Amino acid sequence: PDTKGKVVIIDFWATWCGPCRASIPHMNDLAAKFKESVVAVGLSDEDAPKVQAFMKKTKMNYTVATDPGGRMANVTKHKGIPFVIVMSPDGIVRWQGHPMSLDEATLGQIVDASGAAASASPTDSMRWVTTGQD
Repeated sequence: PDTKGKVVIIDFWATWCGPCRASIPHMNDLAAKFKESVVAVGLSDEDAPKVQAFMKKTKMNYTVATDPGGRMANVTKHKGIPFVIVMSPDGIVRWQGHPMSLDEATLGQIVDASGAAASASPTDSMRWVTTGQD
């Protein structure tokens, strides 16, 4: 999906994972509520046919991708699933944790601070506080 200028949520999940399946309606809600400013991607390390068969029975209203080699999981080094990272348009992880802990208020703050809100003006873009330290 086109992620330019948008907040990106990557949801690490699997078809066999009960808590992952339970969080799908919540992710659907967040994706719908923030559809103009957020791109949500569900990422499974399972093969495409397994994920496609699952999606025939379970409605997922956001992009779903597969990474059978687990390359993204190797980068994030997370210890379990479900696990979500939220990145601002500049590619910095602004939040991470269990998807059910990601609420609308927190995501809204990230969207607003990043300037990704559909109503944001060009001068609102990237309103992060910087300390001068990298």
